[in-house]
Amino acid sequence: MPLVSVAMTTYNGERYLREQLDSIFRQTVQDFELVIRDDCSSDGTWQIVQDYAGRFPCIRAVRNERNVGFRQNFADALSLCTGDFVAFADQDDVWTERHLELLLGSIGDKDLACADAELVDETLHPLQLRMHEVCHLSRPFADERSLRYFLFCGHNFVQGAAMLVRRSFLLQHIPIPELAEFHDYWFALHAALGNGIAYSFEPVLLYRQHGGNVTEMNTTSLLRRTVTAIRLRGEHREHKRRQIALLELLLAEHQGQVGEAALQDCLGFFRAWEAKRSPSYVYFFLKNYKLTHASESFAGIVPEFVYLLFF
Repeated sequence: MPLVSVAMTTYNGERYLREQLDSIFRQTVQDFELVIRDDCSSDGTWQIVQDYAGRFPCIRAVRNERNVGFRQNFADALSLCTGDFVAFADQDDVWTERHLELLLGSIGDKDLACADAELVDETLHPLQLRMHEVCHLSRPFADERSLRYFLFCGHNFVQGAAMLVRRSFLLQHIPIPELAEFHDYWFALHAALGNGIAYSFEPVLLYRQHGGNVTEMNTTSLLRRTVTAIRLRGEHREHKRRQIALLELLLAEHQGQVGEAALQDCLGFFRAWEAKRSPSYVYFFLKNYKLTHASESFAGIVPEFVYLLFF
């Protein structure tokens, strides 16, 4: 049985797939299997997968008989993993050589390890931006409590393509419910309520940006973030309603466990927002902003504060 299972789903990814596969096979840790599940690609993706599978016996490749969509394809890929740990690989990124080494070295007794990523354009040219900046995380969390508040209030700093989980932990938290939009956030929430998350600011991958999402990701300007918060207020409302349902689901599962108090606090904040009880949620926001926005100055959270007051 391999130490690590690397799970990858593919769909019409021929343009960048070879670069990603080459980077995976340049790892300093070689005790892994690569599980690839292709969702009926119509380009040359499956031919590339077969070519690499013929050269690397550690690849286990399956092609779906029909297109099932990302969520089901991802779940099916996870079901094939046999390693003690599971890492997730996107088809269009590029891993650093120490990707697995760093995550394995940092996980310790935690359920999940995650590291930073460097944003690059389609040609791998650096965009001078890291994922921790996109997530407004500029320093390590002071303790587990601050990590939980930050995460429960909807700030997902854990990127699936840069994370590693114990397979025993993963099996406890699949299938992923429809309510959870992103698998990385779902696993991060449970890890924060379990044995914790190990985070490293060292980048373990080049995170390729396509077309229009490059500008949208770079929201470090205070003015731009404020304007964006106002422009996307409809999406923010929907996000907060989804967050309420997600936290309620977690609370039902984790009553009486470590982290319940933080869950209750953050759920109360979102419920107060939904009920338009301005004094309640503004008080929570002001009282706990150092926890819910763990590494930002108050000036850095002005956009969200403006949104809370007026929307």
